Amino acid sequence: MMWLELDSDELTRGRLMPSVLLCVDPSLLQGAGSLDAVGHRFDDCAPSLQAALSALSSEPLAPEARADLQRCFEALPAGGRIVHIGFMVTRHPTVLKLFAAMDKEQVLGYLDAIRWPGSLAEAASLIDTFGAGPDTFRVDLTIGAGLLPRLGLEFASRRGADPERRALIDRCVEQGLCTPEKREALLSWSGSTREVIPGYARPVRLSRWLDLKIVHRPPEPREAKAYLGFMFHFSLLG
Repeated sequence: MMWLELDSDELTRGRLMPSVLLCVDPSLLQGAGSLDAVGHRFDDCAPSLQAALSALSSEPLAPEARADLQRCFEALPAGGRIVHIGFMVTRHPTVLKLFAAMDKEQVLGYLDAIRWPGSLAEAASLIDTFGAGPDTFRVDLTIGAGLLPRLGLEFASRRGADPERRALIDRCVEQGLCTPEKREALLSWSGSTREVIPGYARPVRLSRWLDLKIVHRPPEPREAKAYLGFMFHFSLLG
């Protein structure tokens, strides 16, 4: 499974060069529900990752970066998994983004095990401030020439009413990472509607969801990012 991510900054510059995210989590591909339903190893994913990197970039993965990537797989805690690996092809050399899902209590131990070069105290503060709601979330790591001190906490959307999502956005407003106006716009995004698409005879269902990420990138201030997702559902029955 592959996703394309468009950066608004790139679009405003008149360039349409999406980043490519590969799903490497077998539990998503096979529809398994729990974190420990299906395991996976670096060796299982390495051929696909190498093929993707060869197709998207003329620069091979540096030995140190490959070692850091492998360590991120091998150090996964019980029930943890790598969900996506992203290729930020607009950057030179190509930067890899790694999204690892795990329980909140496992994050600091995992960062220590992979030799994350950032401050564990600052990571703990980030989790304490924004991770009060969910028990699990995704850790967003960045690998350039090696593992970088940038850290993101990603909170995936849930179906239906999600009070934790509003609480998280409220905390972003309190911390100065989001304006009240943007909060209201984000809260109104998620849902489902029937839409008419030109060239298609019947109305189709449009599902909209919202993923949020809190980014720690020293020495820059913390940053909140919102990812507006949508999907059309086509049906022969209307």
